[in-house]
Amino acid sequence: MNGNGTSEFIFWDLGYCTSLVIREAGADDIRIGCNIQWKNNLPETVDWVNLWYRVTEQEVFETTFDNNEILGERKVKLDNYGFYIG
Repeated sequence: MNGNGTSEFIFWDLGYCTSLVIREAGADDIRIGCNIQWKNNLPETVDWVNLWYRVTEQEVFETTFDNNEILGERKVKLDNYGFYIG
């Protein structure tokens, strides 16, 4: 589930050129990597994405924000792999 409460399916596309795919019901796929042009109502500049990788730890920390102010942090147990995008 993403920050706006929408369930997402995130997976690697290991075809011709590896990319990370983010899929939400009723929306076009979002792809990161492989020099794919960004679209689907995303910002025109995505220079903030410096790193993305699969998270294999079973417990991670979730930080919540409000207007760029940190509200808190909690430990979350993952049932499946996660992805870090930052």
